[in-house]
Amino acid sequence: MNREYCPYCMTPVGEDGVCPSCGLTSGTYTPLPHHIPPGTVLMGRYLVGRVLGEGGFGITYIGCDLRLELKVAIKEYFPTNWVARHSEVSLSVNNYSGAESSYAKGKSRFLYEARTMAKMDKQPEIVSVRDFFELNNTAYIVMDYVSGKTLMSVLLEQDAMTWTQAKEIFVPAMQAMEQVHQAGLVHRDISPDNLMLTPDGRVRILDLGAAKDLAINGGVSSALVVKGGFSPLEQYAQQGGSGPWTDVYAMAATM
Repeated sequence: MNREYCPYCMTPVGEDGVCPSCGLTSGTYTPLPHHIPPGTVLMGRYLVGRVLGEGGFGITYIGCDLRLELKVAIKEYFPTNWVARHSEVSLSVNNYSGAESSYAKGKSRFLYEARTMAKMDKQPEIVSVRDFFELNNTAYIVMDYVSGKTLMSVLLEQDAMTWTQAKEIFVPAMQAMEQVHQAGLVHRDISPDNLMLTPDGRVRILDLGAAKDLAINGGVSSALVVKGGFSPLEQYAQQGGSGPWTDVYAMAATM
């Protein structure tokens, strides 16, 4: 790789290391010990930058597709209860009963659902999946990078929205979720921090890594995905059956 990229925004930087776009210096970013070091290249193609967000089952990084010179988001399968990062990149599964089996099933499901979500690329409100692969004893999903602000951050900056403002966000989001449900999936993590508002006023639905294929076990999941105040009761039970109603509840709670 001949060019150096800013780990904050993935803009090419000059010899001084100062980004001409965001003004930050590449050497000032320090990842946490369980994060992939910035500058790591996956599959000889995807450059990893700073962390955009993380939850109980994954870490999302800003990245760059070096082949296409295109900014992307890279989600790493990282279930915090089952793994640790003992080397710079590779993961190791915790040494206790059931961890290895749970981790393997979760990783397989992560990749299966990535394949399914890739079929939603014609739905403009859904963030498109560009690639997915296994590496470093884990799995990765490469998605379109979406710039803007989450609904949560917008609401923290201003007063409550009027219905006229809100319906411009929620009507397209609900129509997109209808397409997700027709494809046999349920998102399971609709909330204000997973609705991105772009600079041109559009809404994009983020974090499809929690999505569940309803054809598997009747919607029952072996991985709990719960967000207080937004998740319905069935998501708090290991045997609870998820369905389109799960997303309807969460969308209503978000509104």
